[in-house]
Amino acid sequence: MNKPNIREGSPWRIAARRFTSNKLSLVSFLFVVFMAIVALLGYLITPDSSPGANNQHLELATKRPGFKANF
Repeated sequence: MNKPNIREGSPWRIAARRFTSNKLSLVSFLFVVFMAIVALLGYLITPDSSPGANNQHLELATKRPGFKANF
């Protein structure tokens, strides 16, 4: 069987053939694409519909980290 030479064709075709021949790189690429989609659509997947979820009190927002407040 004639295996196509990995160095034939355009540079894009050579890169794509080498990339797809390495299974670990292909699985890693698909994982990164999946995580990017989850990151971009994350708000649509799990929106916070609780009342007052985005309320910010300016007095508390300007305090230094680690302070204590009693409500």
